[in-house]
Amino acid sequence: MQGKKKKRWYQRWWVWFIIAFLVVVIFAPAGEETVEDTKGIEETEEVKSEETKEEVAKETEETKEEAQEKEKKNNEDNEKKEKKEENEEAKTSESVDNVAQEIVEKMALDTLEESFAGLAEVSFDRDSKLYKITPTDPAFEKELVMMNEGILGQEAWDELVDNFVFMSNNMKDVIGNGYSVALINPSNSDKYLLLLTDGKVEYDVFNE
Repeated sequence: MQGKKKKRWYQRWWVWFIIAFLVVVIFAPAGEETVEDTKGIEETEEVKSEETKEEVAKETEETKEEAQEKEKKNNEDNEKKEKKEENEEAKTSESVDNVAQEIVEKMALDTLEESFAGLAEVSFDRDSKLYKITPTDPAFEKELVMMNEGILGQEAWDELVDNFVFMSNNMKDVIGNGYSVALINPSNSDKYLLLLTDGKVEYDVFNE
């Protein structure tokens, strides 16, 4: 009987067990470490991603606030500019109106001076909007004195008043409201004989 054939070393079961064990021991930690490293890298990348998002969000919010602040400032500047332009336009318009008003006031003064040439001196006080007519003709002064003393009838004075009312109404149409015409007492320049405003008699020395 032939003796048992002896197995070679690589055919024995315990050899393969040792090999399998070594493989597990050697490669298993490396695999775990790789997984853990990968997991750590992913977590780091996630943290960085979150930080980046927060930074972007913060920068976006700051940019938005800056844009809002800039827009607010631009609106305020535009409002100030518009208000300044409106004030300048108002001043210009007022200045033009004043010049135009001065022109018509001078036209009214010229017309009165022409109408009373040789009879009375005409002056204008712009602050009080008052045209003063002071008799200088002796005959005109004499008629006024005779009216005051009752030598001349009331009809003559009433006719003079009517003429002044007509003149005052015409002036209102030309230069506007609020202007007065006064007939000054030639004997006392501080007193009026007749005062009219916008065509209405405010004082009449002979009908007080």
